[in-house]
Formats: sequence, C-alpha cells, structure tokens
Amino acid sequence: MDRSNNLDGLRLLGSVMVIIGHAYAILGRPPGAEPQMLGYSINTLGVVIFFAISGYLIAASWNSKRDLLAFMAARCLRIFPALVVLVVATAFVIGPLATSRTVADYFGDPLVLRYLRNIALHHENVLPGVLDGLPYPASINGSLWTLPMEFACYLLVPLLVLRFWRGRVLLLSGIIVFFVWASVQPRGTFDIIWGVDPVRFAKFAALFMAGSLIRALVDRYGKQILRADVAIGLLTFHMLVLSVAPERIPYISFATLPYVVLVIGLAKTPYFHRASRFGDLSYGMYLWAFPVQQLIVLWVGTPRMAINIPLVILITGTLAFLSWHLVEKPSMGLKDKIIDLRVRDRKTAPEPEKQPAA
Repeated sequence: MDRSNNLDGLRLLGSVMVIIGHAYAILGRPPGAEPQMLGYSINTLGVVIFFAISGYLIAASWNSKRDLLAFMAARCLRIFPALVVLVVATAFVIGPLATSRTVADYFGDPLVLRYLRNIALHHENVLPGVLDGLPYPASINGSLWTLPMEFACYLLVPLLVLRFWRGRVLLLSGIIVFFVWASVQPRGTFDIIWGVDPVRFAKFAALFMAGSLIRALVDRYGKQILRADVAIGLLTFHMLVLSVAPERIPYISFATLPYVVLVIGLAKTPYFHRASRFGDLSYGMYLWAFPVQQLIVLWVGTPRMAINIPLVILITGTLAFLSWHLVEKPSMGLKDKIIDLRVRDRKTAPEPEKQPAA
C-alpha cells in the first residue's frame, strides 16, 4: 500500500481528536461541553475519520488479493495482538495499582476475568474499585466500543464483493442506503448484538462502506475522481445543511465526509505525509489514551485542559511507539509472510484436470 500520502497523518489527527473530546468528560466537564465540528463532537468526528479511511484501505486490501484466509489473517493480526497486550496489562497491572481495594479482593472479583472479554471484542468497562471517586467512573477504557464495529465491517467486505464483483458499486450503494436508514432509527429499535447497539453500528458502517465504495470507484475510474473542487463543494453543502437543518446531517454525512476525508488523505502535504516516519502510532494511541487519561486524573488530579491534553498525548504517544515497534510491527511482518505464502501457493497450485467430454 502506498504510504506517500496524508492517510497516516489523518489517522494520527483522528486519535488526537478522540483524546481531546474524551478529556472533557474525564475531567468532569458537563455533557456536550466538548468542541463540535461538522455536526459531530470532536471525538466522534475522529472516529468518522477512522471509519472512512478504514473502509477505503480494507477494500483495497481485499481487492488486491481476494484470498479470504489471507485477508482474515491480516485483519486479525492488525487488531488483536496490540489489543491483547492492552487488555491484559489493564486487568493485571494497571488494575491492581489503581484499585481502591486490596489486591486479594481485586483479583477475587469476577469482574477481572470478565474484563478479558474485551479480547473477544465484547466491550467491558469496569474493573473492581479502579475508578472509584473519579469524575468519570463509568469506564476504564471508553474507546474500545468501536472495535467490534470495525471488525464487523471487515467481515462485510469480502461477503459483499466475493460473489457480486461486477455489481459491487451498485451493491455497496444499496448497503449504504440500508445502513443510513438503520442509523436514524430510535436507539433500542434492534436488540443489542455482542454488546453493540445495531443502530449505533449502522451509523459508522455507512461511513465505512462509503469509503469502500469510493475505493471501488477509484478502481474503475482512477484517482482522478477524487477532486479538490468537488470536496470543497460537498463540504460547503454539508455546512449549509448543518446551518439550516442540522437534523438532516445523518442523512448526508455518509456522502460528504468520507469523500472529503479521502481527498485530503490521498493528497500529499509537506511534512504531514511523513506522520508515520516513527511508526504507525494511531492505533496504539487510540487503544491506550483513555486509560492514560483516567490514570492521570487518579494520580495527578484534574489539571487544566491545557496541561492535561499535552501530557496525555506525550505519554500515550510513547506507549503507542512501544506498541508499534514491539507488538504491531512484528505482527504485521507475520501478516505479510502469510499473504506471500498464500499468493505463492496459489501460483504453484496445479491446474485441475479437465474431464474428457462425454
């Protein structure tokens, strides 16, 4: 995958936006106090950026190989190794250090083992006694709720184009329309599935699939379809709708924001396009930021936002650097070996014998 563009920088920016948005709740600010941008809270907009870019890149990954085993191995090796390290460290290192209970009482609570369900992408928020007395005691890691939705979108990509390759643009368009419809239904319309509200999932799945659709169009017509003037026009239209009918934003954002994000992301801006020169830190920052923010409040107090956010970014960036070089990059190397092996096996596989005509 070509990395000489702004995509890594945008994902890193999305991680920082999530940190800024979460800081308001974690530091005890009232609900809705976080900055609002384009009709979303700044942290939600960061997640929008992730899903739009992910839809584009995952579709490209599938299209380049179209080998289901290699595809799923790649996705699992990208998501799970760093997640396992985070969840185990949170339950067995951070928890005992941060709990208000005795160590014996902490490990005797079934919530500790229950927290390990995060490894299986079932979001669990609570560890015994860890957040007692904090301004935001509801979650030790409030970022993990997006991971099951992200992985579910991964599963959809090969299912949608495996047997309908020639009609994938039309099929993806229909799926997006369905997800947009589902996303505007009242919360609780559908049953919770594996800890995820399907209405909430549909909102981000529509953005992911819009990114995949843009990739399908790029495959067919080339990158010239991603035009700066069109992006400016769509962003202007988005802002106009936001100003006169903000309740309509959920109906149009899937068509405006992914395109704008990808036009910016696939451009090459000086300095910004080299955001990954120290490693791809965005996933590690996303994973570690929330517990770091909570621990700073627990051990340092609730300093001013201007002190808290840079401190969180510095510590989280360091942990993300270690996560990338010690866990994620080696896992990605294994992923590349699996893909190369699968490609080589397919090339060397003997042609099936042709049966003589009856």
